Amino acid sequence: MFKKYKEFLNEIQVKYNGENTPDPNKRIFSIVPNTSTFPSEKILKYLKIPFDVHYFEDEDLEEKFESMKDKIGGIILHGGPLADMEQLKQIPKSILDSNIPTLGICLGLEVVATHLGAKLVKNEDSIENAGHKRTTMIDCKLSDCDLFSDIGDLPGTYSIPFNHKYRIDSRPTGTRVIASTIDTPVAGFYDPKTNSWCVQFGLGETLIGDKILSNFYYKICLNQKQKED
Repeated sequence: MFKKYKEFLNEIQVKYNGENTPDPNKRIFSIVPNTSTFPSEKILKYLKIPFDVHYFEDEDLEEKFESMKDKIGGIILHGGPLADMEQLKQIPKSILDSNIPTLGICLGLEVVATHLGAKLVKNEDSIENAGHKRTTMIDCKLSDCDLFSDIGDLPGTYSIPFNHKYRIDSRPTGTRVIASTIDTPVAGFYDPKTNSWCVQFGLGETLIGDKILSNFYYKICLNQKQKED
């Protein structure tokens, strides 16, 4: 049973208070579909992660990205209903190929996956109303998958909201599968070539979502800076 969202956010504030130090010069370039309610926004704020909000539909998205590039520590492609297949092509290739750590969530996974050559297929087992399905995290041991670091015993299973009309047909070439469900073999993957971590489940109201967002910024994005230095 999921806890009430306000209680969930309060727990995050207590749990992470003073735990990590953000870098104001390494911000998250958040890209949100206009159709999204952006449920991860409050969690990012509670985690003290610096971010700027942009939209899939911004005509000057690439220009904004280039002007801020020196201060971008990571990119998050957020989720939302897929309006049409053309929406998958709205993110400029220069952003997807920037090699800046990228987290694709829900629709964000579909954007990255199709950019890497995968195709979307109808998920016949999906339902119109949001429900809870069991997601099995695979190939994500603490020693080699920072995105899932310190989340219980991995590989492990977690009950999360998961309802999508589409799924990708197969693992993009060169990627590693990091999450799956019974009816969605590739519910998450890591692509070392583009430095992308992608999950097809929402993080805004997921009990492990706060840890995934924290890991992405503090263990992946800021660690990337240390490697470059």
